[in-house]
Formats: sequence, structure tokens, C-alpha cells
Amino acid sequence: MQLVLDLVGGQDSLDLCSQALIRQGMSLQVLKSAYPELGKPQGKRRPMPEGLDFEVVASVRRGKIAGLIAYYPMKEVRKDLFGIYEAVVVPEWRGKSLGKRLLEAARSRMKALGGSSCEVLTLPELSPAAHKLYFTSGFQPVQNWAIY
Repeated sequence: MQLVLDLVGGQDSLDLCSQALIRQGMSLQVLKSAYPELGKPQGKRRPMPEGLDFEVVASVRRGKIAGLIAYYPMKEVRKDLFGIYEAVVVPEWRGKSLGKRLLEAARSRMKALGGSSCEVLTLPELSPAAHKLYFTSGFQPVQNWAIY
């Protein structure tokens, strides 16, 4: 299912997200063109092709990546459109608002980078928690895709 979120308006603040994560014993990192490995030490990076334009907001607890959201500008479609590539949280931190905080941080960053809307493709059958997070965060359905 394709979902869209209007980034205009709202009271997004990277500082508020960071403070909420600090209360959970974590720190927030914003990484430009660096993709951390979930559950691994924060210096560990996924190999990525050169020249990709993307950013990652990541939460770090005890030196390891507890969750992340990767997003990128979709300039080929529209200059103010962003897409979420991946949103993931380690199992022990699921259900504790970490995904919500990371989504708030990603939304704040996309707005700061000139975004006015964000899209994501999600399969509710495979990830009901992510699908629920997107809906409760204000994403609206755009199109339903059949996957074979």
C-alpha cells in the first residue's frame, strides 16, 4: 500500500525528539549518506553505492543502533517529495514509542530539507506494526498495490 504524509504544519522538532530519546537512555544521530547496521555498534556501516542522496535518523543505546529510519528526496518525481526507504527497530525496543520518535525526527529533517510531503510503500500483512505507526502518524492511503 502506498501512503502519503503532508509535512507542512505540525510541531516537529528534532530537539524534542532527541530529548524524548534521552529520557529512554538513547541518543539521536542524523547521518548523511551513511547507513548504520541495526543492532550493531554505531560505527558499523552498510556498504552503499557512491553518489546516493539519502539521510538516516538513528537511535543509539549503549553504543549500538536501536532503530533507524532512512529517507531520500524523490527529485525525479517532485522537488519537495521524500520517500521512506526503511523504518526498523530492534525487537526489544518495539512497542516502546521508539519508532514514533524516529518518525517524528525524520519528519522534522525532511521538512528542514525542503520537503512538503513524504511517501512510503508498506505491506500491512508483513508488518502490521509499521503500518499502524504510519496511520497513527497521519499517513493517508494513496494507492493499493497488488503484490504477486
